[in-house]
Amino acid sequence: MLSRPRKPLLIVPIRDRRQRRRILTIKNCAISMLSVAVIFAAISFYNERRTGAAGEYGRLFGSQVPATNTAT
Repeated sequence: MLSRPRKPLLIVPIRDRRQRRRILTIKNCAISMLSVAVIFAAISFYNERRTGAAGEYGRLFGSQVPATNTAT
């Protein structure tokens, strides 16, 4: 007896339902949020190291400003 080729059960071609390429997946979103957090922490540490000596936090001028006379 000759064997004949089987017919496929599906006539419709199998395609992925997504037509476009997925770029922002859950995994990629987690990686990007982690990288943003690392960059933010690195910038924060860099700015902390760049500040002047102790006791000069928030000073606007490099030298001491003369005192003003107060009204009585």
